[in-house]
Order: sequence, then C-alpha cells, then structure tokens
Amino acid sequence: MSNEQRWEKRFTQLVAFKKKYAHCDVPSHWPEDRCFAHWVSNQRSFRNQKRLLQDRVDRLDQLGFRWHPLLGQAAPMPSLRGRITARDALWNAQFANLVAFKNQQGHCRVGKKDGYAGRLHKWMIRQRVKSRHHQLSPEQRQRLDEIGFDWTGHQLQFSGWEKRFAQLVDFKARFGHCDVHGHWPEDPLFAHWVSNQRSFRNHGKLKPDRIARLEQIGFKWDNRYRRDALIASFQQHLAALDRQWDAKLAELVEYKKQHGHCRVPRHHIPLQQLGAWVIRQRRDARLQRLRPDRRQRLEAIGFDWDIQLIGRERWEVNWAKLIAFKAAHGHCHVPYDYPPDPSLGHWVYTQRRRHKYRQLAPDLCARLAEIGFRWLLPMKPISSASSFHAQLVALNHRWEKQLAEWRQA
Repeated sequence: MSNEQRWEKRFTQLVAFKKKYAHCDVPSHWPEDRCFAHWVSNQRSFRNQKRLLQDRVDRLDQLGFRWHPLLGQAAPMPSLRGRITARDALWNAQFANLVAFKNQQGHCRVGKKDGYAGRLHKWMIRQRVKSRHHQLSPEQRQRLDEIGFDWTGHQLQFSGWEKRFAQLVDFKARFGHCDVHGHWPEDPLFAHWVSNQRSFRNHGKLKPDRIARLEQIGFKWDNRYRRDALIASFQQHLAALDRQWDAKLAELVEYKKQHGHCRVPRHHIPLQQLGAWVIRQRRDARLQRLRPDRRQRLEAIGFDWDIQLIGRERWEVNWAKLIAFKAAHGHCHVPYDYPPDPSLGHWVYTQRRRHKYRQLAPDLCARLAEIGFRWLLPMKPISSASSFHAQLVALNHRWEKQLAEWRQA
C-alpha cells in the first residue's frame, strides 16, 4: 500500500469518527485504535512544520478538523471519560493512604520503606513532578496543601540526617568518640554516612549549621580513625572476624574427619561457603596476606596449599582405575554412569571434553593415547551400553509409529 492510499484510508476513518462523535478531536490515547490517534496527531505536526500538502490541509478544513484542539476541546468520549474517572479514583485512594499515614506518624514525610510497598513514596514524587510542570489540578494541590504536603522533599532528607546525627550522639556516649570505622559491623550504612559528612565538608557541600553541630560533639574532620591505637569499635570488628574464621576452621576440621582430606568441593551447595573459604585461604597465602598463626593452624590439620598438585594426584588415581578397566574389558570406553565406579565414567568424559577444548595438558594427552584412548566418541554422555541400546530401540519405535500415521493420512 502506497503512502497516498494509507492517507486516504485514515481520512476515511476520520470521516467515520466525526459522523459518530460529531467532532474530529481524537484523543491521543484513544483505546480503539491508537495508530489512528497517532495519525491525527501527526497531521497537526506536519502542518506546523509545513510538510503537509495543501490539498490535504483543505480537505481536513472542509471536514471541520481543528488544528488546535486544546482551545475548546469537546467533551471526552465515554471510553476516555471512564479512564479519567479511574485515574481520579486511584489518586483519591493514594491521598487517603497519605492521610492515614499522617494520622499515625504526625507528618507526611513518607520514606521508601514506610509501608504500602513503596508505592505511596513514588506517588508523592509524582505529585511533586506534576506540580513543577503545572500538571496538577488546583483542587488536588489544595487538598495536598491542607494536610501539609512537603513539595520540596527537603523535610524527608532533613529527618534522615537528624536520625543519623542522633545515632552518632549515641555512638559517642557509648564509645567516647565519633570515629566510626568504615567497616563497623553493627551498621555499615551509618559508617558510610559518617564518612560522607567528611567528604561533603571537604567539597563544600555540607551546610554550616550541620558542621557546627558536628563540631560541638567533638567530630574530627582530619582523620577517619585513630592511627596510634585501634579504636574500640574496630577492635570489636576484628574480634568478630576472628570468631568467623575460627568457626570456618572448625567446619573444615569436621569435614576432614568425615572425608579424610581438606579438599572441599567448590560447587557442592551444602559446602559452597566452606569451599569458598578454603579458596580464600589459598589465595591469601599465595599473596602473602595470611597471618602466620592462621597458616600454622591450617598446616596442623594437613591443609593442601597447591591445588594443581591436588588435581594431578586425582588424575593419577583415575588413570590407574582406567588401566585396570582396560585390563578387564580390553578397551577404554567407560560408560558415563559406570555402575561399579560412576566417578570413573565422569572422569573419562571430562578428559574427552577437556581435550576437545584444548584444556588437557600435552603429556596427559600422550599418556592416554598410548593406551588406545579414543577421543572421537559421542560427547553426549550415555548411561551404559544396554540403556543406550534401549533408547535407540524406543526412538526407532516412535519413528515407525509416526511414519505409519503419515501414510494413513
């Protein structure tokens, strides 16, 4: 369809619209055909940009098309009127929630986590935005003014600062200073707020009255914590870290009692956290960040530091199993879930996969090739020879059944 034909089709639709509603003011969100409403809006834009042909302008004028519909727009259609009514109902419901919040709290400073799943907080933000763009009706603004609505949002920010300042006063009463460590375990967000006050002051963003109030309680601007001696709060943090480390070491000792080694699997969900902790100990030791006393305690239980050596030892164990399998069966085609030893089938499958992606060391490839190990077997794991044969029989049966149905059709 050409552009001329599409325009004629929409013009015919506009004629029918006027015959039905007695005007051409199609709402921009007309639910019956939004593409048609968009076309009507485009005619006004094209005319303002002098891109609309004169004969089309004349035909629209003859139809009674208004180029500035907002200057005396007709009453909304029933469908649009219903949408406006629903929107007003939603606004009234949120306003009622705000009134209820004020009756309980005594103010309208609704935070993100102050009930209503954060919807009331977002609604208040929208009212401020609409007010700045003159999109809020005078009646709605008056109703909000009557309950003391905060149009700037500064009251909420002020209350947040006051809450943190009160928390800082309590901190000083407890520890005798205001040097909150950046990793204070009781409330990391409070520690971050304290750090921000120093940063805001250095960049000239902290109000003078707040600077004065902080200095009155002995707040220090030049340092974040005492460098001559660890503060009490930081000592508590270090003590908590030591307790966590000791708890993980106790878990590792228990694991060794059950399995006879300290090689905790990394991806096993019940032991995932312990496995990650074991990896961190090896990394800290490699980077010389592990404390000597902790390294000594790990070595006392037989901790394995060289993970590559551990992997080579496991490879040698499975290599010996594969040699025994070949001696018993005459080949190296171990099924994926080999019943006597499923781990051997998994290991054989892994060797083929690592060889395919060039992740297997050359010396290991050579040793496997010397015993007649085949690399080009199907990469998809199969359970066993008998089960794989059963799968093929079932697949062939389904294929023949489908073929018979096709022939009958």
